[in-house]
Amino acid sequence: MGLAHGANIVNDGLVFLVDAANPRSYPGSGTSCTNLKNLSQAGTLNSMTFNSNKGGTFLFNGTSGYIEFAQSDSLKFGTGDFCISTWYFWRGKDGSGRYDRLWFLGNTFTSNSLSCNVRETNRFELRVNDVLRLNTGTNVVENTWQNFVFQRSGGQFQSYFNGVFDTQSSNTQDLDNAGDYTFRIGVEGGTPNSSWWDGDINSLNIYNKALSAQEVTQNYNALKGRFGL
Repeated sequence: MGLAHGANIVNDGLVFLVDAANPRSYPGSGTSCTNLKNLSQAGTLNSMTFNSNKGGTFLFNGTSGYIEFAQSDSLKFGTGDFCISTWYFWRGKDGSGRYDRLWFLGNTFTSNSLSCNVRETNRFELRVNDVLRLNTGTNVVENTWQNFVFQRSGGQFQSYFNGVFDTQSSNTQDLDNAGDYTFRIGVEGGTPNSSWWDGDINSLNIYNKALSAQEVTQNYNALKGRFGL
């Protein structure tokens, strides 16, 4: 699939694509962005800023900024495979115990949720109903552009950083209930009053399948030029 700068990412199984560097997804102003795989599905930007750096990024202020998409059956994963890939820039932790939420699918912390956050350990935590299910082995590097892939493949939660496999953990939980609720980028579910992401996000892709190692690498190589990698 062609994106800004002529990049080509894996299209098979792609159900969600938001790209701040693509004017079809976000024109650079306004409070609405578009899922390029479902043009009728718009996300609402709350207290957000557009940063023209790196072709275009969504700037999250760490105190009130987030993007929210309405419920979509395409994000009801059940017990099957899926993949979520994010290009992000994190400004670093701000206090012990703080969660910086990269994305959140579902209702609240403790029920019907799948979420990804970084804590003072500088590792991503992947949680189901707020129970830790995978802790990455690779650090989230402050003030650096990175690509993080989280997926379920054949009953294994897996993580990749910059196209390289990181770690995995067994999981076969039914995630359909999480897909009954909104998908948020940059904040928790429920009442958005904590766990704000402090940094930038350039693009976020979701697949209804797991990517092979070769496909993860293909996607990384397709966009790494934006970030001088």
